[in-house]
Amino acid sequence: MKSFLSSAILLLAFVAVSCTNSTEYQADQLSISQLASQPGYAWFPAEVNRFTPSQASVDSIRVAYASSPFTTYLYVNPSCTCSGTQKHFPHLYSTLKAAGIPDSSMVVYSMLNAATPHPNSDKFTVTVLPTFFFVRGSDIRKLVPPVDSLTRVDSLIANIVK
Repeated sequence: MKSFLSSAILLLAFVAVSCTNSTEYQADQLSISQLASQPGYAWFPAEVNRFTPSQASVDSIRVAYASSPFTTYLYVNPSCTCSGTQKHFPHLYSTLKAAGIPDSSMVVYSMLNAATPHPNSDKFTVTVLPTFFFVRGSDIRKLVPPVDSLTRVDSLIANIVK
């Protein structure tokens, strides 16, 4: 009887473990054009249009990208109401667009939090959202926007891509 009971318990434990789906949330990769239609990003287009980057920053970025372009990886949380997400992220996009940088060189990952697994975790460490990476070959430059919503992200980008 004891062996039957032990066998039944082991069988139940095996079935319970094998039937459990361990689906961990992964970061969603989005194109810029997909952002406006995604839940949580409805504010993005209006904030992009609200910002006018400085011409000096745009020119500096254009020159830096002309010699050897960067790929920009953007890690963001759509539900965050912080200035980094609600201001700096769309202002970054507005600045890069003004500099003529194509959407195809920008990769957006929508994440629940900084610990959300993403496909580039072997290259990039994300400790806070939003975080932006400018990558040119093995040269990786990281930009964590300041908490201050008055800081102009266009000048930060111009400095980081020099």
